Amino acid sequence: MTGTEFSGLAMSASSCLHLNIIYSWPTFFSFLLMQVKHEWARALLAVKQLHVFVSMCARIALRKHGCIPLEDKKKEEALIDEEIDSVKSNKGRLVDAGDIIGALDRGDEVGLFCHFSL
Repeated sequence: MTGTEFSGLAMSASSCLHLNIIYSWPTFFSFLLMQVKHEWARALLAVKQLHVFVSMCARIALRKHGCIPLEDKKKEEALIDEEIDSVKSNKGRLVDAGDIIGALDRGDEVGLFCHFSL
């Protein structure tokens, strides 16, 4: 995905920012068309340069594989940092668009709009 394509995705997301204030994240996300959800998920999986998106994918992968949450938050953060490095080098645990959509639907990851800057 090119920077321009990702910018376009950010622009379409930011136009709905006001809804994020009115509704909880899972409620807002549930209103999106499945095609839009898949586009966001594919974009998150494709972007390896933006720490915020890589860390989101790393946390989703760790949850999917039962590695987090941990009671020891320092160990959890260390595990997340290791997974971030693995994701950046294309060696991270496997996740797909469905895993991303599921995490956003459940509210495991929230505030996606907060990370878009225009």
